Amino acid sequence: MSPPNVLELTGVTAGYGATVILEDVTVSLARGAALAVLGRNGVGKSTLMRTIAGHTTLHRGRIVLDG
Repeated sequence: MSPPNVLELTGVTAGYGATVILEDVTVSLARGAALAVLGRNGVGKSTLMRTIAGHTTLHRGRIVLDG
């Protein structure tokens, strides 16, 4: 059995209050792996990081850190 992923986001919809910035985001990061988040200004990169840290409103989905 493989070890659990370090980070898993499943169907995450999040934003600030009622405003949705991220919609249906799914990402998994295996132990020892790297992930780059690229995109132009205003597409939700910072909101994704803030959502993982718990600083936004999670409207839907699931975030699991270290299993």
